[in-house]
Amino acid sequence: MENSLSSIRHAARGCFNGIKLCVSALELPCSHEEQVEFIEDVIRASDKMCGLVDELAEAIDRAGISQTA
Repeated sequence: MENSLSSIRHAARGCFNGIKLCVSALELPCSHEEQVEFIEDVIRASDKMCGLVDELAEAIDRAGISQTA
């Protein structure tokens, strides 16, 4: 599926916000099961970010934007 740069940006922000919330929640008193769930959520969001980086590279190529290091 071809996503626009803005939809990729929106999805990336959602991932970052989810990671921030889960990490903040780990600072609160919670059960071991809840901690595991928060960590799994961080892992899922990180995995999704990897896919979004690939989508971003493809979208940049489609848009003809020059990529420099």
